[in-house]
Amino acid sequence: MKLHTALPIAIVGAGMAIHASPGYSANIQVLHNFCETGSCTRSFANAPLLMDQAGNLYGTSWSDGAKGKGTVYELIHDSVSGQWTYRVLHDFCSRAHCHDGSTPDAALVIDTDGNLYGTTIRGGRTDHGVFFRVSAAGKYNVLYSFCPANDTCPDGANPSGPLTYVGASSGMPYDGRSALYGTGEDTNSFDKIFELRRSNNWHAHAIYSDCCAGGVVMDAVGNLYGIGGPYGSEAVVRLSRSRQKWVQTGAYSFSEEGYQPEQPLVVDQKGNVYGTLQHGGQYNDGLIYKLEPVVDTFVFKDLHDFGNGSGQGVFPFAGLTADGKGNLFGTTYGGGVGHGTVFELSGKIFQTLYSFCATDGCANGSVPVAGVILDGQGNVYGTTTLGGANAFGTAFEITP
Repeated sequence: MKLHTALPIAIVGAGMAIHASPGYSANIQVLHNFCETGSCTRSFANAPLLMDQAGNLYGTSWSDGAKGKGTVYELIHDSVSGQWTYRVLHDFCSRAHCHDGSTPDAALVIDTDGNLYGTTIRGGRTDHGVFFRVSAAGKYNVLYSFCPANDTCPDGANPSGPLTYVGASSGMPYDGRSALYGTGEDTNSFDKIFELRRSNNWHAHAIYSDCCAGGVVMDAVGNLYGIGGPYGSEAVVRLSRSRQKWVQTGAYSFSEEGYQPEQPLVVDQKGNVYGTLQHGGQYNDGLIYKLEPVVDTFVFKDLHDFGNGSGQGVFPFAGLTADGKGNLFGTTYGGGVGHGTVFELSGKIFQTLYSFCATDGCANGSVPVAGVILDGQGNVYGTTTLGGANAFGTAFEITP
């Protein structure tokens, strides 16, 4: 695999960020302007992109398409010309009452054969979301429709976060057979972590309750990490399997440090957790943190505070991704010279790789709310929700 989605990979130690550079030295290329037909209400590409072995990109957008219920799309790269071609692999709500699902809002998973897997928040048999597969040729199948009995949804429902699996932390593609893990809720809006497993057909069942809206990540030894708790007092939680049950084996609750931690988390081989707080830090404009595990809790370290008018950006609305050297990458949806930034934290050095413009007609896009991914050459790929030729966002590549 050339690259994987914004999932945790092994990273080496990071220290306190004491130096910062405005940056802006990178080049940006718009790969696609969303809403080419001009009929969109909003494209909302909220999820990180995915890249396959050939360098093609895949993503979800949750309110565009012919019915306004979202799409799975591909950006095909021509290595000779360097051009990118946009193709819709699936347009949701193609079946009556959206039985094929609607409103995809999470990153995709790719298997060894190039098939894509994902979830939708709504649609399906009882309008509680679906688990789907799209082949490389664009053949779409609903593999599981959540809450099939339309009851209290003990299997979880309305999945809103990315799926993970054993091997995801090392960037290995999914094998197409083993269990997948994700997050949803029941009819009382209590968060649930579910497991998707296949026998003859796919089935889902909840493995843990009251935790981890927005997705979980799995480390190299099979522990799950997510964010739980009420707004304003959220916690990072570690779960481990014990005698066929999942139990909490570590947690850290944010209090004075800030609030609204974002996904995805990054977990290294030592069990250190890296993430962002949308609010907090010296200027209350967000921060990047590290949690070092100590028995059943973690020690908090502030790696970088956003804000202070330095052009670094403010309010990280997404989590982080990491390269093979342990450098951390992410986005802010505000600040910079206007409407958001793409940044890198390398050890103690913080750099703004690109700052989106302050006008409403930003040609390269503006207001990124999803995280970014990287290829083997260090190029950075992401999406914005506004700006571009049609004012409904862009897919972009940043070359350092």
